[in-house]
Amino acid sequence: MTGAAAERGAGAGARTWVLDSVTLAARIALGAVFVWASWFKIADPVEFAVNIATYQILPESLVNLMAITLPWLELGAGVLIVAGALARESAIAIGGMLVVFLAAILVAMGKHLEISCGCFASEDAASDIGWPKVIEDSAMLAAAAWIAARGGGILSVDALIERIRGKNGRLSTRPGQEGKQEGKEQGT
Repeated sequence: MTGAAAERGAGAGARTWVLDSVTLAARIALGAVFVWASWFKIADPVEFAVNIATYQILPESLVNLMAITLPWLELGAGVLIVAGALARESAIAIGGMLVVFLAAILVAMGKHLEISCGCFASEDAASDIGWPKVIEDSAMLAAAAWIAARGGGILSVDALIERIRGKNGRLSTRPGQEGKQEGKEQGT
């Protein structure tokens, strides 16, 4: 390998390390926000139902269903994205939730409602809807899009599974059996 090629190789490794570090930071930050937000909503679904109702978007018949199911979706997606398990899928799910949250905030702003966002369903963690909340959710949406595009990165369950699968695309059930099929080497 020539000196220039070695430098390119080292530069690519450093770039990959930086991109994987950004991806890991995005996964942890995004997942932590969603896990933390779900905690308050799971603990007090009645308060969360009131927060949902104040947006005046959903019919009353769906408010309780949303208050009970959404926090569990947030918790699941948050835990998965922190671990990097199904990272792309989790990022897409979180991105979808953020699009809905952004739409709800913008509709409420259009109606000139002065309400708490309901993000954490807690008086202490409440913040009013408005442009700062739109910017915050948009930044999280960008992080979700980043993860959806790049995957979980090298420090993820997804990457671990790919390394275990090896070259043949199947999980090896026995150590040292990568590339072997029913006791015979492939291609013989």
